[in-house]
Amino acid sequence: MDDPLPPKKTRNVNLDVLRGFFVSLALLQHFAYYWNIWFIDHFKDHDRGVFSFYNDLVGKNIMLEDPIAFHLLVFFTPWVSQVYLSLAAFNLSFRDHHDFIRVFPKKIKIFISLFIFFVFENFLVAATFGEAISFYPLMSWMVILILIATVYKFFNIKGVIIIFILSLLSWSTSDIFIWGDQFERFVRFNIHPYFEYDARIEYFLPSGCIGFLLGHLHFHKEKWGDARYFFAMAFGVIIIGVYNIFGEPFTLNRFDILATEHDLAETFFGTLNIIGINSFVIMLFSMLNQKNIHLAFLKPLKWIGINSLLIFGLHRILFVHLIAPIRVYLGAVFNWPIYPSFFNELTHLIIVCFIVYLIQKSNIIELFRRQN
Repeated sequence: MDDPLPPKKTRNVNLDVLRGFFVSLALLQHFAYYWNIWFIDHFKDHDRGVFSFYNDLVGKNIMLEDPIAFHLLVFFTPWVSQVYLSLAAFNLSFRDHHDFIRVFPKKIKIFISLFIFFVFENFLVAATFGEAISFYPLMSWMVILILIATVYKFFNIKGVIIIFILSLLSWSTSDIFIWGDQFERFVRFNIHPYFEYDARIEYFLPSGCIGFLLGHLHFHKEKWGDARYFFAMAFGVIIIGVYNIFGEPFTLNRFDILATEHDLAETFFGTLNIIGINSFVIMLFSMLNQKNIHLAFLKPLKWIGINSLLIFGLHRILFVHLIAPIRVYLGAVFNWPIYPSFFNELTHLIIVCFIVYLIQKSNIIELFRRQN
């Protein structure tokens, strides 16, 4: 999703670290969720040999009890995936308008290709056909990036500002998003009852727009100096404050940690909070990078950030079809109970990163190309 930077520019190391941090959190979240629902949707071996160890769990959600994981998820769940989209849109704004028009077709092809890949990936990990055709965040992000890129091509930065404002003004009417509910009900009734229009465009569009606008400030308003960073961070702090005065607090369902994932994005003040956090965090890290205060010493997070798209694209496949089945078998053999926790999911994260590292070093993709 990151656009290769021309030779005269260097990577924003701090944003790589930031991206790596949030990707890591997202993976921890996803792994914990899969354990929440594993014995409902994915466990097929009950009453078979050693797997009888899990008979009492069949058909039940596993509760998240670990306090470290719980508090991390309560704080980060509403906006962890939102920041990742904002960072992608931030990088998308790197080129000026004239140069962007030149690379626009290439950008759209990349986003469409990634959309198709994530649809395919969903089929590989889904427990039902309805879940396989569901609309999840990675697909929503590609649609939003295509929309922002198209608007920027034809209307320049003013067009992005307009759709950002419209994405906020849309909250002025409670009926504006009813089409999403109608679409979900239609597909459930006519195609499959487990379909979800989960990551709705309206939930993520403000984050995509603000990410692009922050990138525009960073890349194309250098004459404003540090003022562009302080302005964005002050804006972020103010609207976070508005949320804390008028908004509803976020709650986490310990038995299904993704059940309330979009609760804040479904409300106006919750959306302000998400935008405010995006603005403050991204511009703080960008300003530090601009002042040559780099976080490159956080090498694991930097590596995850640079390789985030590959890690994101493979983590569910690796977990559902490799890591979890092996862990379930070992648990049955050695009587190790299964439960979501920070250290358990951190171990899974390390395993996924190690496998991705091996894939990169093996040049397996290049081998397939040579065979063809």
